[in-house]
Amino acid sequence: MVWGCEVRMQHILNLLLDSPPLRTAHVIAKQHKQDLFLVGGTIRDLYLTGSPGKDFDFLVHDNVQSIADHFAQSYGGTFFCLDSKRGMYRVLIDAADDVKTADFSGSYEGSLTSDLRNRDFTINSIALNLTDIFENNTLTFIDPAGGLDDLQKRSIRVTSPASLQHDPVRVLRAVRFSRKCNCTLLPETENLMHNCKKLLLSSPWERIRNEFFMILNTTAATSSPLEELDRLGLLVLLIPELEKMKGLQQGTHHDFTLWEHSLKTAYFTDVILKKCDHYFPRHAPALSHYFTEELEDAITRGTLLIFTALLHDIGKPSTQTSVNGTTHFFLHDRHGVKINQEIAKRFKLSRKTSRIITTVTRHHMRPLNLHQLQSVSERAQFRLLRDLNGAVPDTLVVACADALATRAPCPATGHSIPPLHKTASLLMDYYFRETAQGTVKPLMNGNEIMEALHLDPGREVGELVELINEAEREGRITTKEEARAFIASKRAEAAGLRKEGKLSDT
Repeated sequence: MVWGCEVRMQHILNLLLDSPPLRTAHVIAKQHKQDLFLVGGTIRDLYLTGSPGKDFDFLVHDNVQSIADHFAQSYGGTFFCLDSKRGMYRVLIDAADDVKTADFSGSYEGSLTSDLRNRDFTINSIALNLTDIFENNTLTFIDPAGGLDDLQKRSIRVTSPASLQHDPVRVLRAVRFSRKCNCTLLPETENLMHNCKKLLLSSPWERIRNEFFMILNTTAATSSPLEELDRLGLLVLLIPELEKMKGLQQGTHHDFTLWEHSLKTAYFTDVILKKCDHYFPRHAPALSHYFTEELEDAITRGTLLIFTALLHDIGKPSTQTSVNGTTHFFLHDRHGVKINQEIAKRFKLSRKTSRIITTVTRHHMRPLNLHQLQSVSERAQFRLLRDLNGAVPDTLVVACADALATRAPCPATGHSIPPLHKTASLLMDYYFRETAQGTVKPLMNGNEIMEALHLDPGREVGELVELINEAEREGRITTKEEARAFIASKRAEAAGLRKEGKLSDT
């Protein structure tokens, strides 16, 4: 199969010849008397984007560990074993601009052709011998599965009918590559995905999580990633709690079913993240930096927030009631926290990541409640920041997306501004103002409170610290002496109420 015109082929060859890490890898392989093959994603991305990228995948028959170690030393990087059985090593380069990772794998079946046929999809199963590139100045593609043809047609096709059975996580990888590479899932590929999708649940959840969140981070597709996962039956498979949301009517306050509303909230969350300059122009650069923070492998704050937006009302099905013909979901935010804690555990999310999800779930109604007041006091703003510790912008963005996803018509551009935005902007201003000022040293810390009142460590000490912080912000106390008198009076007041039976000890 001829791949493109001669000019294009020469351009690709020149890019490979001008790549320092490829040339370095070739020289090292020759020193070890080995042929080194460039395989997979680098060749795919060269065709699709015209760039070899910064991640390389190599295959070599022997001396894999020595070659990987030598390559790592050449770049001042580190290497470690990914799979001792298959002889796979990864090199990490922190300082170099032209390469991030390089994976070196041994020939698993002793045959390059067999190894390529055992890869996931045909577009990832093409190889080039670096000897042909750097010694013969030629491109000779090794393509036993027909990947070049599928690249030209932009089709996702498995290398063999058993490909997904061998590694069910490839079901999610098919979705990711179709979106990332703007390729079509062929009908036969979708049929195989449907037949193998239940096997996915037997795979390590760490791998499922990574693929899932990488899908959420893709943009090159006509539908949203969540809609695509739902169409393929993968979303409810991984999060069965979502099933109860489908078809659930929300009453007069909503124009959409709960499921439609949740998908739209996730969609508008993504819109706001991409259009921070439109929604929060005063803080757009800071928010852009904030939401690109990587919380853990493959998960940024932005992708996590889209995930959280989908789950923000997950407590509604279990709290639906009807009062005088009106639908209510009392305490759905608190019930949602419990459900989302279990989902976070299933996805093997870290404690910090899980806390962001539950914080947004618990408090996503707070901005709306404040918006319904005549004015938002300094004290109310401070309490919100305190309660949303670590997830203030996250909660404000979801609150705005929640409002946009409530009533029809749903603006196709996603650039509409909900009334809630005024309060959200006020709170965002307050957050960045307080963040810029840094953490103010309290008039009294926990140790000083325990010493002054002869208290043991416990919840009461933390509560007194918060009372001092609030009183200081409101200007009621300004010195350490006033702080001591303040907490002493608060303890005396609480003791009096307990004596009268108006305040429990718990």
